[in-house]
Amino acid sequence: MTVQEMLQLIPSSLVKVASGLGGLQREVTQIGIMDAPDIAEWVKPGEFLVTTGYALHGDVSAFCRLVSRLSAANCSGFGLKIHRYWDEFPQEVMSLGKELNFPLIEISPTVKIADIVDSMQYAQKSGGQGVYLGGSLSLPEFLLRLRNGHLSSAQIRFWAQEFRISLNSRIVAFELKGESVNAPEVAAQLAQVFGWNYIFHKAMEHATLSIGFISLREGTTVDDLKDRGVHWYGSHMYLGTEEATLFEYSVSARKAEMTRYLGNALMPQAHFVMYQDIAPLAILHAGLDMERANSIIERTILPIAHYDQVHNSEWLPTLSAYFDNAKSAHLAARVLNTHKNTVIYRINRLEEHFGINLEDMATTFKLYLGLMLYRLQHLTMD
Repeated sequence: MTVQEMLQLIPSSLVKVASGLGGLQREVTQIGIMDAPDIAEWVKPGEFLVTTGYALHGDVSAFCRLVSRLSAANCSGFGLKIHRYWDEFPQEVMSLGKELNFPLIEISPTVKIADIVDSMQYAQKSGGQGVYLGGSLSLPEFLLRLRNGHLSSAQIRFWAQEFRISLNSRIVAFELKGESVNAPEVAAQLAQVFGWNYIFHKAMEHATLSIGFISLREGTTVDDLKDRGVHWYGSHMYLGTEEATLFEYSVSARKAEMTRYLGNALMPQAHFVMYQDIAPLAILHAGLDMERANSIIERTILPIAHYDQVHNSEWLPTLSAYFDNAKSAHLAARVLNTHKNTVIYRINRLEEHFGINLEDMATTFKLYLGLMLYRLQHLTMD
């Protein structure tokens, strides 16, 4: 088995080729752990070494000498667990690896050396025919590893078959937040729309947050959830992007997390938010120019906030609820737990005091943009 073939059987999130791409066809005969600085005297041809780098004591020159001697001894490659004793391969070492066509592999700090060695040994001994499973997995553990990109393609196929999850169905990741995330009524609502072919599990780190994905049956889309007016019983459903197969779950999951992150702050009254609903705001957030954002906020939102602070007028929360509910005084009143006429009165007074007209599209856009930027500035990850 070559170094390249071995690496293909290990989750790509755990290993990365730092240098020596030209040597990926070197044959791997065994896996070893480096525990002494003079190990080059004992390595065997084809041996792939793995280490935390402790034995090198931060000595770049010694690191370069080691790589030269390992390559000369026909060692197949060298794996370094980063962010322990070395944050990365030194530039001098990487240049040498490139020159010698000697594979230098970064190993993620999230994995134990023993586990990565087991994984490499299994891949090497099985000749690519077996799958290193890393022990048994429960369904939630499988989904969490899949979500975080900690499974190889071979492992995904194996565990999907074990849990009878289709690899060919379109999927969409979700995050369901609230006090009723495990309520039977919520599961019944999902089943009513999609049948029982969906995965739903509770993340271990949050009692009020469930994450997972929905397998979309033929002829169904996430729009069906919105079109059928599904109720979430006090919870909030945030969806990622639709993806072709289970292999792209981590992509959709990252989008679902961003949907919750932005949707919770920018669309607090919405109980169902899809990534496409917040995609423009995600782009705005990613490229936010704080100086220009502050300038807009100072001209649009801060004068209202200051007036509220002095007069206890509640104009800003009223304007916020008014915009969030498509300028409906009736719906804004429900959110604010007040009367519709109170909302109308506050909006009229706000227009009168600041000399603005919320029927004017340009004025509305500036205020709405200022409000969104104000919220983006005050985002907190929950």
